[in-house]
Amino acid sequence: MEPDCSSEDSETAYDTYHCRVAEAMKLITHLFDGKKRRLREFIENVDVAFQLMHPNKQDILLKFEKTKLTGDARSKLIVRDLTHTWALVKGILEENYSVRRTLDFYACRMFSARQEKVESVASLGRSIDEMQTELRKAARRICKPEEILGAVRAYLSSGKSLLRSRTKQ
Repeated sequence: MEPDCSSEDSETAYDTYHCRVAEAMKLITHLFDGKKRRLREFIENVDVAFQLMHPNKQDILLKFEKTKLTGDARSKLIVRDLTHTWALVKGILEENYSVRRTLDFYACRMFSARQEKVESVASLGRSIDEMQTELRKAARRICKPEEILGAVRAYLSSGKSLLRSRTKQ
């Protein structure tokens, strides 16, 4: 399915194409009401919609995007003054609804991962990659800048050896 896109600037008609607001809104398939497990999907969908929009149209998209927030999530925005960009809105949502866990939680989860009987090596590798990503995000949030590089290197190298040791031959 090819999106209905059009050039916003006649000089760059052959270089850059952007989607219309209506098409970009189709990417935001669910309302977000403050349930933490749905935050990542909502943010990723809105990020893609903004990437596809011409910069001159992003303020309109933001107004439509805010209508996809309901309940507690909408209440959090109403009491804030600075919600005129997606980056600010995204920051408020992440501040209030992202799951924040310790480095130990992610490390224990990663090191206790095992390949299931019907699970492929690729699937286990993908799971470990996701765990490493979560671990890196937690490290950036918790560690001092000079500590992050060493911590991430240690966990990444252990993640690779973990994959080798956890796969069934």
